[in-house]
Amino acid sequence: YFNFQFYVVFRKLNENKKEIKYKTISKTDNHIYKGVTKTITKGQIGLVENTFLVVFNNGKKVSKEQVKSVEIVKAQDEVIVKGTKKRPEVTLKNGAKYCWPLEQGANYYISSYFGYRSGRLHKGVDIITNYGTKILAADDGVVVRASWYSSYGYCVDIRHNDGTLTRYAHCSSLDVVQGDQVVMGEVIARVGSTGRSTANHLHFEVWPGGAPVNPMNYIVE
Repeated sequence: YFNFQFYVVFRKLNENKKEIKYKTISKTDNHIYKGVTKTITKGQIGLVENTFLVVFNNGKKVSKEQVKSVEIVKAQDEVIVKGTKKRPEVTLKNGAKYCWPLEQGANYYISSYFGYRSGRLHKGVDIITNYGTKILAADDGVVVRASWYSSYGYCVDIRHNDGTLTRYAHCSSLDVVQGDQVVMGEVIARVGSTGRSTANHLHFEVWPGGAPVNPMNYIVE
């Protein structure tokens, strides 16, 4: 009797794609305020296509060898910068939640408070002061508007960490752009009389939700 065994050997090329994770690189910058973090370069996952030579013997895999590797998408490291610059020195008077929104030492007077005037709601407080006086961020937050805004003229809106929005209107110029992270006391704009305005002043509003509230409950002169 003869015992014949037939062996069938075949080779197959397999291809698969593999993601390559990116690295996160953290740096410091003394031109950015402490507590502010900026993403300078957004990370991107890479993609590699690998080709393997797989050998089978009678249906059983006996070897696997990588024969080719092609980088389809290059991974890009994410670069994050953390600020080390000393924060502005501000004083919260009498337990106020926000700092006074004008630079220290500025001459001013309040010409109009929050409330109804001739059946129409005045949504903020008007602070008369000199043209070009520095306007300060009332608290840490992110700039969600820095542009011309209808009757408000040049306007800055800041969304704070608790969700409250503060508005600074009738500016002569803007020192920030949308997306900027700002800290309490940082200069964000300069006083002017743009939009529907009759004198150089800061119109300041506070929106904790869907309606404005009296700003004087948040700031103290």
